[in-house]
Amino acid sequence: MNIDLIVEVLKNNRVLWVEATIAGVFAIILSIYNAIMLFFQRKKQHDYDKKLESFKCGLESKTYISRAMFDKEFAIYQELMTLFYEAYYHFEVIHGMSSHKIKVIPRSEISLENPQFEDIADEVLSGKAVAQTQLDNEKKILVSKCLHIRKL
Repeated sequence: MNIDLIVEVLKNNRVLWVEATIAGVFAIILSIYNAIMLFFQRKKQHDYDKKLESFKCGLESKTYISRAMFDKEFAIYQELMTLFYEAYYHFEVIHGMSSHKIKVIPRSEISLENPQFEDIADEVLSGKAVAQTQLDNEKKILVSKCLHIRKL
């Protein structure tokens, strides 16, 4: 269609001219309204994005703190389990000595000048006897492990 023909039709028909003018004004108003709505929508989206980023940052810091706390607690649990195992082992050694009626040789008898030293050494090596120092040492180790567990 030719523009001149459209202008000629609009000149001859006033109602059509008013309708075209109203439609044009409405189209302009609608496009301005859409532009304004798009502006506010982008502004709102920007605010939401900013809030989301701050929320993510807060979560990341909490995750880091949680991870650090977990690592620290896990290290303590590992140390506790090792100490419990060692304390249990030394307790079993002491309990085994007392429950199996293993002969405890006093410190005074353990000497190179003692004529029965070789017999005493054979009893200790065979597991039939234990030196008092060994028993005392096991008790000291057990007590130190229990105290260390208590500190943790």
